[in-house]
Amino acid sequence: MISYNELYKTLDGIINFDEVCLETARCFFDNANEIHSFVTSDEFKKYSHLKYPPLVNPDEFHKKIEINKPNSDNLNTLAGIGWCLNIPLPKVDFVLFGSHGCGNTGLDSHLKACGGHSIYQGDFREGYKTYMYLFKEIYKAKISGEYEFIYMLLRNIPFVDSKKLFSLVPKLKALCLVRDPIESIRHFLTIIRNRYPTINLTTNLSTIEDIDIYSASSMFGLSNMPSCDTLSFIIHFKNLFFHDTELFDLLINIDSKDLIFVDMQEIVGLKTKDTITNLANKLNFKEKIYKDEFYLRRISDYSGLMMSIYIHPNDLTRKKQGLQNCQDSFSEQGGIMLEINTTYLTNDISKKDISSYFFKKPLEDELIIKTCKNNDIDYFRDNFNELFLETKTLLNQCIKIIKNQKNKILKKKANFTQQDILKFLKKEKHIKYKLKEVLDKHLKLIKQERPDIVESWKYYKEFCKE
Repeated sequence: MISYNELYKTLDGIINFDEVCLETARCFFDNANEIHSFVTSDEFKKYSHLKYPPLVNPDEFHKKIEINKPNSDNLNTLAGIGWCLNIPLPKVDFVLFGSHGCGNTGLDSHLKACGGHSIYQGDFREGYKTYMYLFKEIYKAKISGEYEFIYMLLRNIPFVDSKKLFSLVPKLKALCLVRDPIESIRHFLTIIRNRYPTINLTTNLSTIEDIDIYSASSMFGLSNMPSCDTLSFIIHFKNLFFHDTELFDLLINIDSKDLIFVDMQEIVGLKTKDTITNLANKLNFKEKIYKDEFYLRRISDYSGLMMSIYIHPNDLTRKKQGLQNCQDSFSEQGGIMLEINTTYLTNDISKKDISSYFFKKPLEDELIIKTCKNNDIDYFRDNFNELFLETKTLLNQCIKIIKNQKNKILKKKANFTQQDILKFLKKEKHIKYKLKEVLDKHLKLIKQERPDIVESWKYYKEFCKE
């Protein structure tokens, strides 16, 4: 093994030692010979200009993983080494990037229907944790062999180490989903997030019937009605919203010639069919053809209304005793966790659809009941008949609550329009000025690459006129 002093000389000028933590230094020492051999080779020259160049051969690093197909624990170790040694993330078929509120749920569901699988970066604040998660999830999906294509979904900019994180996204084709910013704002202010607690057989369902705290308001605990009150703060959350240009600039390995733009208007109704056909040709995946009804679905109506239910035999006894809202079973083993979800808001390969065990016909709006694949539902049904029937009754009650809640939310949303936002901004000149500053930076990329899309945005044009 080469000496620490020699390793230091090898890396001096290639990495910034001021950014090296103790764990990274140990990783350098553990791989010293391989690092020295690669960094002093001709092969390294094509990476030497990078701020975060790989310190061992990245192709060989990933090739070993794909051959050996490591388990989850080993993947965790390898991801940590990959971060320390600046190894690019494993390649996927393409990257889908952009801001929240642009129709990501809809586009993702249609890509999934074609056999695709998205690896969402998660909501981590640190680039290191984001890298670790993406690395492991991409390889899990690859090793499973269950998907026809895999893509990376990047919507957030972490507060720490974002430059390093995005510099380790390899050169790929990239899809950028965009939307009229005023429509995006309306989405932020009217979307709700999942507010249901995990329930069980003892839960008093009346306590969860009205829970529509709106996402923008829930950040501050304000209101169960959409409003513009939090708009002034939201426009500055650039790690989540209005950061397309900044995010693209961070993706240093992706070239503008490899960019494909899709406007939200192109994935609404039957227009979606032509859009998916176009994307299939450009991104080299096989399109699956569906009936027109499939493209007319309202994808996100149930967003934020999914429910988890823990079914445990002890709760059947507690319910008979008249106990309500007892949470003891949540710490007891031997139960089964069920989810009420939809076919287009879930893509977890560890879960299976068990709706047919409880319902003879498919549920409306493509609602489904899911559980972990290793749960033996046949055994549950055949050996716990009374508990199974109580579960079916509870599921029916919960589905009714979810549907009623959806209808209430849609009515509130319909009463809060883009014009309400424009009127608010016309009145609040200071906030409008701040928003314009944010949007000028955010839209620089799309204005440069696809000005025709910007020209089609009705509400943004109104915003610019006033």
